[in-house]
Amino acid sequence: MDFYPTLARLAGTRLPPDRVLDGKDILSLALSGGQAKSPHEAFFYYFMNNLEAVRDQEWKLHARKENQEIRELYHLRQDPAETQNVYDRFPEHVQRLNRLLEACRLDLGDEASGVQGRNLRPAGRVSHPDTLTHYDACHPYMVALYDLREKG
Repeated sequence: MDFYPTLARLAGTRLPPDRVLDGKDILSLALSGGQAKSPHEAFFYYFMNNLEAVRDQEWKLHARKENQEIRELYHLRQDPAETQNVYDRFPEHVQRLNRLLEACRLDLGDEASGVQGRNLRPAGRVSHPDTLTHYDACHPYMVALYDLREKG
């Protein structure tokens, strides 16, 4: 989840207009006590760079799992544990969710399908990265309390 738009709203700042943002402002959703609707039409599941599944409010379509193509559809309101594959019984939902998968592939890419994605952006990199803290074996806080012989 990309919380950038939500955090920007909380901070009272504007979002940059010169780039594509993945996130949406979900503040009303967070504060509604379950009464507001998500601004997201669908939620997409990736494993590494492979698009594996899509879900909306009621349905989840699996297209790939563990590097294998699959065809599984679950009605999440009736079967939240995903135990009954109803792929063959609801072709209209399969077709609709497949259109969402294809739009996501074209947008963000899908390595398993060989689709690059028009809005795929390189990962951010820092030229000379340095951690905020550094390991010090002599520092007393680096000793786990359960490793001490004396207690109390």
